[in-house]
Amino acid sequence: MNAVKTLVVMLVMSLMFVPAAFAELNWGANVETNSTVEMDSDGSDTMVVTNDGRVEVVVEAQKANDSGTYVAGKGCFEVKVDGGLGECDVWFQLGNPSWSLKVGHFENEGIFAKGQDIFVAGTDASQWYELNKARGRAPDGIGILFNLGENMALDTKVSFDNNGSRNQFGVRPVLKLSSGSLMLKAGGEYYMEKPFDNDADDETSWFGAGANIEFTLGNLVLGGCGTYGKYEDTAVDDETGTTIDSDETVMSDTVYAKLAMGEATLGLGAGYTMEDEADTNEMYGFVSYDMPLPVEGARVKFGASFASGDNGSEDLTAYGARLRFWYGF
Repeated sequence: MNAVKTLVVMLVMSLMFVPAAFAELNWGANVETNSTVEMDSDGSDTMVVTNDGRVEVVVEAQKANDSGTYVAGKGCFEVKVDGGLGECDVWFQLGNPSWSLKVGHFENEGIFAKGQDIFVAGTDASQWYELNKARGRAPDGIGILFNLGENMALDTKVSFDNNGSRNQFGVRPVLKLSSGSLMLKAGGEYYMEKPFDNDADDETSWFGAGANIEFTLGNLVLGGCGTYGKYEDTAVDDETGTTIDSDETVMSDTVYAKLAMGEATLGLGAGYTMEDEADTNEMYGFVSYDMPLPVEGARVKFGASFASGDNGSEDLTAYGARLRFWYGF
């Protein structure tokens, strides 16, 4: 373990053993393991068996004044099976019941829902557009949330970051409505990458929109979503100076259902995507089951999935299954 990892572990342990000095902090953690078997066919049959997992540690706090204005902060990191460390959320928030401003490393409201997607197979025949290019956690940025009423909110992420060689900019507004058994989310995004060199002509951008709708009927949740994305890329050949333009249109859809059976949940889902210019497509279907273990806070989850796709030159298939154990403490 390198010096940075050792320092993080020592800091966490020291905070845990001095609770009086950090009485306002809220700690949480969970452990997840995944045992997965994936098989695919692209002219030859292959099978890959994987065991992975992580422990996620979360610390957060919030403090408000008499007028209802509050400040909040959250940080979390993951210790992975391979010994790696990763951060999941690091943010500061200022707000009141009507609005809030969040700055840092986080995800804003999601749209491309798959339901209880414990495991979804993929052939890589065609790409999926999930309206998340500017959602985060990377790129980082500022989130502005307005509560427009008891059942309506506007959540906008403004991204500004870099990936080591290119600046990243984006804006992603999402409107969320809920009324009784109906929930609707609709939004759009624009995302752009440009090199650090202002004189360079290279540029990559995405523009898209999508919506997610859910109905709750007793113990049954039915949902679906659809997205449309337009990709454009301008690249300059370093040797010839020739400008190369390319673009792609991607349309992706999903439908899903979740049935609560006591403390357990059965999930079903399917999805389809297509690229217009590349003339590719892919579809998947999955079934999942989530049930509690005899000890409070622990669950076991099963998922199985099948996918098939056409990459423009051949038909591909993939299928597999996953066993997941989860314990929150």
